[in-house]
Amino acid sequence: MGYLFQGDWTLKRGDKGEAVTQLQYMLLETGFDLPKFGADGDFGEETEIAYKKCQELLGVEQDGICTPKQLNELETVIRIYAEMTKYAHPKLIWDHLMSLIHNPFGVAGLMGNLYAESGLRSINLQGSFEKKLGLSDEGYTIAVDDGMYHEEDFFHDGAGYGLAQWTYWSRKQALFDYVDKRGFSIGNVYAQMNFLWEEISTQYKDVAKVLMETTSVKEASDIVLTEYERPANQSDTVKSKRASYGMQYYQMYADTVLVEPVEQTHDEYYELAQKVIAGLDLCIGDVICEKCPYLEYRTSTFACIETLMRDALKVLRGLVNGSEG
Repeated sequence: MGYLFQGDWTLKRGDKGEAVTQLQYMLLETGFDLPKFGADGDFGEETEIAYKKCQELLGVEQDGICTPKQLNELETVIRIYAEMTKYAHPKLIWDHLMSLIHNPFGVAGLMGNLYAESGLRSINLQGSFEKKLGLSDEGYTIAVDDGMYHEEDFFHDGAGYGLAQWTYWSRKQALFDYVDKRGFSIGNVYAQMNFLWEEISTQYKDVAKVLMETTSVKEASDIVLTEYERPANQSDTVKSKRASYGMQYYQMYADTVLVEPVEQTHDEYYELAQKVIAGLDLCIGDVICEKCPYLEYRTSTFACIETLMRDALKVLRGLVNGSEG
């Protein structure tokens, strides 16, 4: 895979035009907000601030000057990020929630409830509505993203959707507005986790406090059930079941290290990123195993995918933490 952006040009504050608009869309895709002006083609103060934050992500000097090399790295991050959201492995969800909540007991209790609600599927449409609306999980998600299913219908159809099975109209509207503002799919698992935590930490502060401070998976699970999810059935049986799900995640992931620190240059990270993208395209996308660069790791079921995901996280964290070169 070659470099998408080439040459010795730069983009900086004061520049205008289609190239600036493209950069702004890339910033939005990566989660950097441009709340006042959006992608207006004008490299102003708002874009400069967002791009400096992006340079921090890429691990380069935060001078606000955009180069082709940095854009290639940003494009790589976007592609990996987009592909990884299609494969919401529980470990990826665990790692991201840990980065937000910083407490394994709280994360485990929360994940147990999310599993009970959606099976940890961010595109999950409440089962009874698949037949009612004539749409699958994927079909509903695509229809909402493309506007074929009008946003007002999404708000008011009464269908539970996503990791937390958001159902009430105002909460679905808030989710829609959150992802739409950032240029993400309504089914993007990372956008949903960020929204979920923003919702909990601002509107369910007692729940947030417990999740951040508890030393009990059961306590975390119970408060998510009774104060956040609030299903009709909150019996002791349901509480025990959801807590047991949470305890399984705690036992699987609480003592694990996210990704080992490695010393690599930007070019080495970029080469690894190309391997990851090829693996995502072939292994998860088109499923052409014999051409996949991760075929050698297939010693057991999903071992190749797990290795691919570790490399993807290594690339992302390498760019976040910075690298030499």
